[in-house]
Amino acid sequence: MKYANAMLESARRIQGMKYANAMLESARRIQGMKYANAMLESARRIQGMKYANAMLESARRIQGMKYTNAMLESARRIQGMKYANEMIESTRRIQGMKYTNAMLESARRIQGMKYANEMIESTRRIQGMKEVNAIFEFMRQIQNVKGTKGMSKVFESVKWT
Repeated sequence: MKYANAMLESARRIQGMKYANAMLESARRIQGMKYANAMLESARRIQGMKYANAMLESARRIQGMKYTNAMLESARRIQGMKYANEMIESTRRIQGMKYTNAMLESARRIQGMKYANEMIESTRRIQGMKEVNAIFEFMRQIQNVKGTKGMSKVFESVKWT
């Protein structure tokens, strides 16, 4: 079945409420500020630029629904810190139960694979592969280039894979 619907249904069973609302409420409690502003700020810190809108659009295309907030929160945790420890600690504080194991088991049943690998694959799809740094480097270099020879050197110097 579709991943997004399965995840929402699973979250409803585990938490007894809609996953999206729970994620937003949890984020508000953890960060003590509006989720949107916190997300933009963390995206700037992670990516070093205003990449939040691109992330939102990518997540919408991948999931085929407005599942973006949860996806971005997961991606931020994976990329910005040690995902496992943060996830375990956050879920204990937010829900007062061992939510992580239930989520992992549920994801395994739904997807037929380990949740961690699926999350890594999702973030690769969101990022459009490990090309972001190469693009940033390319953009930095072309600003100071004059003439076609200089431009050719920039193209050759950037690692695209």
